[in-house]
Amino acid sequence: MKSRPVPPPTSRPLPALLIASGILATSLLPSVRAQDDVEGLYFKGSELAQAGDFAGASEAFGKLFGDFGATLCEDYGVSSGGMYYDYGMVLMQLGKWEDARTAFKTCNEWSQTCKGGSKKDQAGGINRRENLALFQWGYCEAQTDNFVEALKLYDRYLNSKPSAEELQKLRNDYKLRVGTAKLRLGQVEEGAAIILELFTNKDAWSVNQGYLTQGFFELGLGWIAAAEKNPAIVDTALTFLDQNDGVLQMRPFEAYRSGFYDRVKKLGYDSIQAELPLLALRFFALAPTVADVVSDTKSRIPPGAQPPAPIQEMLKTLEEKLGSPENPDVDVLRLVARAYDRLGNRTACRAIYSTLADQYPNLETDRRAEVLHEAARFSSLIQDYSAAEYYGQMFIKELPDHKLRPNVEVFMLMSLFTSQQFEKVLEVAQRIRGELKPGDDGRELADALYPMALFSLQRFADAEPEFDLYAKSYKGTSNEEMVRYHRATNKLVLKKSRDAADMLDDFLKTYPDSPRFVDLALGDLAAARFNLDDYDSSISAVDLLLLKRPESRVLDRALNIKADCLMLKAQTAKEDADAEKFTQEALQAHLQAIEVGQKLESNEKDERNIAVHKEYVSEALAKCADIYVTQEKWEDAAKMYDLFVKDYRGTYWEPQISVFTLDALKQVGRAEEGLTQVEKMIFVLGTKAPEEMDLELLRRCLGSYGTVSVEIRGLEKTIENLKNFPQVEKEHVILRTWLMMQQVIVLQEAQGKAKKESPEYVAMQKQIDEAFTALQTFKVNELAEPALRAIGEYLANSSNPFLAVPYLEELLVRTTESAETYQGTAHYFLGTIALRKNDKDSWSKARDHFNRVIEIKDPKYADLALLNLGRAFVKLDDWPSAKTTFEKINNSTKMFIKEKQLRAEANFTFGLALEKTGDLANALKAYTGVWGAYQGYPEWASQSTEKIINIQLEESKKMTGMELRKQQLQLFTFLKTTLYTWQKWKDDDDPTGTLIRVRQKLPVLRIELNITPEEEKNIDIKNGLTAEPEK
Repeated sequence: MKSRPVPPPTSRPLPALLIASGILATSLLPSVRAQDDVEGLYFKGSELAQAGDFAGASEAFGKLFGDFGATLCEDYGVSSGGMYYDYGMVLMQLGKWEDARTAFKTCNEWSQTCKGGSKKDQAGGINRRENLALFQWGYCEAQTDNFVEALKLYDRYLNSKPSAEELQKLRNDYKLRVGTAKLRLGQVEEGAAIILELFTNKDAWSVNQGYLTQGFFELGLGWIAAAEKNPAIVDTALTFLDQNDGVLQMRPFEAYRSGFYDRVKKLGYDSIQAELPLLALRFFALAPTVADVVSDTKSRIPPGAQPPAPIQEMLKTLEEKLGSPENPDVDVLRLVARAYDRLGNRTACRAIYSTLADQYPNLETDRRAEVLHEAARFSSLIQDYSAAEYYGQMFIKELPDHKLRPNVEVFMLMSLFTSQQFEKVLEVAQRIRGELKPGDDGRELADALYPMALFSLQRFADAEPEFDLYAKSYKGTSNEEMVRYHRATNKLVLKKSRDAADMLDDFLKTYPDSPRFVDLALGDLAAARFNLDDYDSSISAVDLLLLKRPESRVLDRALNIKADCLMLKAQTAKEDADAEKFTQEALQAHLQAIEVGQKLESNEKDERNIAVHKEYVSEALAKCADIYVTQEKWEDAAKMYDLFVKDYRGTYWEPQISVFTLDALKQVGRAEEGLTQVEKMIFVLGTKAPEEMDLELLRRCLGSYGTVSVEIRGLEKTIENLKNFPQVEKEHVILRTWLMMQQVIVLQEAQGKAKKESPEYVAMQKQIDEAFTALQTFKVNELAEPALRAIGEYLANSSNPFLAVPYLEELLVRTTESAETYQGTAHYFLGTIALRKNDKDSWSKARDHFNRVIEIKDPKYADLALLNLGRAFVKLDDWPSAKTTFEKINNSTKMFIKEKQLRAEANFTFGLALEKTGDLANALKAYTGVWGAYQGYPEWASQSTEKIINIQLEESKKMTGMELRKQQLQLFTFLKTTLYTWQKWKDDDDPTGTLIRVRQKLPVLRIELNITPEEEKNIDIKNGLTAEPEK
């Protein structure tokens, strides 16, 4: 341990040594003293010491002992040892501890050295400071860190039995010195207890401030040193500071001049280094700022007066420091911030660094960078993101090229993200990402928020690879939970439900009780499983959500998903009882969604979130109404309608509930009200922007409206309303088109009930012709591309698809980017329309249209185009091309997985193409594959069966004997067992008529193959056939 020079408790000069020593009081008074004799040098040293010139005094004493030391004992006897004591006291003032120790040691041992007496002993042969020298000698040992020896010397002094008067005078010194030595030796409890006596008895013992201050510093050093092994000592220290705060407080001027300022700052710094932040804060609280020192010093100078030169110099130095880039107050505040940081008080840290940032703009460059960096960092940590951005922008403006800029930009990112400045997030994040590699800790937040910003901007496709990059590069980060959830949700938005479901399952396994995302993840999992037709798993996700988060803000949406799952299960239930059960459960789920959604709506303050809950409640109301209508519970359906129009007008589901409940309102005597409401919805739907139109819903509204209106208002009034529909203007081209189409539909339905050639029939035909004539007045080239596509697609699927041709052809002649988007649709439907015709030229055009769809790789129609291309080749009698086309479908594992009837058709036609090209063996395999896989589709199962029988009969012509008979019995068994499984089929289940032919084939084969009754009976028994399958 290095020595710590400690000044005596007072800065006053030592008492006059001449008087104190008493050794020359009688011997020198009558004498005339020469400057260079013993007396002269002693008086000189004493006078200089009294004047505070300890260097001069030391020089005088040194000369005295150098010139006369060998004869002192002989000339002045034992009492001359006191001179060494006085010399030691001077050396102590100069901090020459080893020299002082030697002087005190000499004084203490002088009686032995001078043993034998002297020629003249005017002091009676006594060294009055012999024992007192032990005390000062011990102090010198302590100053050289030899505390063990110091304590021994202090004990020797006490054992010398000094007088009570002397002990009382030295008591405060003794307590301070012994306590300090013990503290430095690690005897903290003992040492602290001794020094604490000074504070406890400060009034009774008249302990001056110097002793208390020095005692405080020694206690501080002891506490810091001992805290590592004894953490509880910090509480002791804090209690002491609480009890003695008033004693230790000093005015700024005195604190600075006495050295208290520097030493208490050092205690604070040492406390931080020892990880004692609470203690550090208490020490720093005792240190005035330099600004306070300047202010206090100036307040002591009378107006108009000049302070002493030392004070002027001190003020000049301090003011220069305050104005310099290395302001000392800044350093102290930084240390205080470090202490608060160790305590986890980030709010205090931010307050300090924001003060430094705002009030000290002229710091040295790196110091300024640190201050702004920390102001931004701590603002980010306490989620004051606007402040993080403020200090971040200040940093970038002042220090654009500093090495800490990337860090600061990271702190700004969360601020920008929270304030929804997503484009700025992308800009800043990309700059950070450009400087670091994926996986680098400094890039992690940027890599997290970059895809999050893209997601928030609804750039879902762009976000996908960025989410994947984060998942690949980072594990166990604070942002991983957030990113993993949104990555899965992004997949769901992109309609990649399988990926989304798998990721959400993994997320819930990793974070089963995620406070932020578990309910959102369960809600999204329900949606993903619904999209995958996994209705039971979807329902389970919603039930788990109800269990884990019954107050979740996504529960209304999830309950609607559950209800949709149950309705789909009801539609596919084999038993009526199951269907009814699922329907009732769906109804209850929707009713619960209404209750939950209304509660969430009432508790919400954000208008955007209120709108979301309104949509889910309105959805549930509309679907409840639909279920009640299906159950013919007209009053209940009307109640749903009334609840809807009371609070939920203007939501997405208003058109749906309006059309759902039209029949219900009619049944309860409110038909006119219902018709008026549907009229409003027809106008709303028909006047949307073309790309936002729901033409199927518009068609349904018009259809229901037409039917009920004719029933309630009559045909003539209905046609009149359709011709002069409320609020429809000339510019509403699409709506006017659909209103005219509805006129035609209403008239055609009424015409179908009238007798041909009757006046009514003829009158309605005239109106129909007028409507078609009016339709021709609309300029197709004025319609927007989405409208052309929508009308063309709908008409192409109608009973008269040829009406779609001008709309579809118009899409093909346009060159805009929007038109190109829909060209796959146009080519596909023009192909299907051409394929309906009965000439090869049309079929060739159909072939070309389908090839174009395949080239375009239209996501919706490319697979269907391939199937229809095969159909076109069949019509063109191009069997090799048909075989190649259907082989592609047959080899694909993805085409028509859900549309099994189309898959059955493709596989059967592949077999037909193989047969037509002479490959009977593979044709038989293809037919057998259809027969085995598609027994649920009579049209294709029956045709494949017929083909199998015909090919095998042809093959049997090549056989003889037992081989032939075995084949004939197998063929008959195949047909009979197949027909047995088809007993519930009706003849019209197969529109091709093949089923009838196959059934008629059984008795024919029985005769042709000479199947005996005994053989057939054995076949029946062996295959468990109990009834005749013939019809």
